[in-house]
Amino acid sequence: LRLKWLKWLGSISYGVYLFHYPIYEIIIRAKYRGLVVFTVGTVATLALSATSYYLMERPILALKKRYKTE
Repeated sequence: LRLKWLKWLGSISYGVYLFHYPIYEIIIRAKYRGLVVFTVGTVATLALSATSYYLMERPILALKKRYKTE
């Protein structure tokens, strides 16, 4: 993967999978349609996924490596 943004997207992909549905559901239930749903949903999903990755996943993975038992 030479494209850095694609590699980054892969690193936050679990968060994207986890958060996209509730975010889009909230936006649709708020009666928004079309391009607004796509734009706001995508930006919110990426922002929440990145935040989750950097504030939760990475520190937990670091702890996992630190206390790895063999």
